[in-house]
Amino acid sequence: MKKPNIMKKYLTFLFIITAISIFSQEQKINGFPINAPIGFEKFGDLQWRKDNDFILLQSIKANTVDNESFKKYCAEPNRGLKFLECSPITFNDKEHYICVQESDTGLLMVTLLVYYNSYTYTIISGAEINEDYEDAANRAMYNLGYMNTKLSLLE
Repeated sequence: MKKPNIMKKYLTFLFIITAISIFSQEQKINGFPINAPIGFEKFGDLQWRKDNDFILLQSIKANTVDNESFKKYCAEPNRGLKFLECSPITFNDKEHYICVQESDTGLLMVTLLVYYNSYTYTIISGAEINEDYEDAANRAMYNLGYMNTKLSLLE
């Protein structure tokens, strides 16, 4: 009778665990797991990319959401970014603003500040414009909404 090769099974197990951890897109923010929409891969700490679209997430332990300051910041001239609009949106019975900018490199960028569970989160979603501006806007807004929903569920 042939003995099972324990080392081979152990190495196979290690390979599977390593592959899962390398290709998993889930990351932790303030002790909670979070991930981007399907198809996105992490490329840095709380950063995900799919083709030329991206999602960035930051947090600070404080309530720094100030709509007036955010609107002013959004509209300020910035090297490489052109201001398009800063529009109000209401969710969870609170008014927030979405900053929309276009980069010199052909990306539509939308930014949102939200406050959940003692943290202010900055969500930045970028989508390559190519020839269809509306498609880029839809992708960027979908990704922004996806991440905002994920954050609102952290508890």
